[in-house]
Amino acid sequence: MLDQTVRFLLNQFKILKMKPEKLLRDETRRKILNMTAKNEMTVTDLARELGITKATVSHHLKLLSEANLIRVVRTEISGNFIRKYYRSVFGDVEPVDSIEKTIISGLKQNKKDDDLVKAMLRALGVLNVQAGNDLFLRKIGFDIGYHILADLIQDDIEDGIAGIWERFRLGDVTEFSKSRLVVENCYYCNGLPFSGFTYCKQDEGIIEGIFLKKLGERYSVREVNCWGTGSDKCVFEVRGGDRNSV
Repeated sequence: MLDQTVRFLLNQFKILKMKPEKLLRDETRRKILNMTAKNEMTVTDLARELGITKATVSHHLKLLSEANLIRVVRTEISGNFIRKYYRSVFGDVEPVDSIEKTIISGLKQNKKDDDLVKAMLRALGVLNVQAGNDLFLRKIGFDIGYHILADLIQDDIEDGIAGIWERFRLGDVTEFSKSRLVVENCYYCNGLPFSGFTYCKQDEGIIEGIFLKKLGERYSVREVNCWGTGSDKCVFEVRGGDRNSV
């Protein structure tokens, strides 16, 4: 039953992430989605940050909007000028679509089943080696952290996250502060070969989701070292808290 459930949820995730996979091969569009996941941004803002023309930004926004990956969240009118602010779905606290909603719903119903949650997290990690998956892995990791794992934390957040990592055998949290988290014996990347990039994108999302749910503040979590970069530890940098981005 466990294998069947994980297989179903994993197949749902594959369908979800494959929808816009070709669209997300473009690095500029991926940057736009990452930037607007944290902050509402205008065409002018994006053009300035990316060092490209407003026309190019508008082209990318059109494609992302048509794929329902980004949307206008507010509009300001000053005289004859209309300023639109964009935000990507990867900054939402709700699932991207009905498929991801199915995944989260399935895990919610079985959140006391440690084996199922652990198996699902490990299965999602396998997908991390495929190009174009990191945005969706971070997003579903965020939703698992926000909607499921945060509810399992009763004490302070440092001990709570360490407890989550121990409970689901995700690794050993050996250092934790508001700016840095270190994990040894990582359940996913431990022993993987050097690749030049970090592996644990879903864990970044999980930690961000827990922070937002428990503290009401949005933090940015990025893994800067792991087995993929030649380290035997996963090192996450934590930045933020923005109460206005909930």
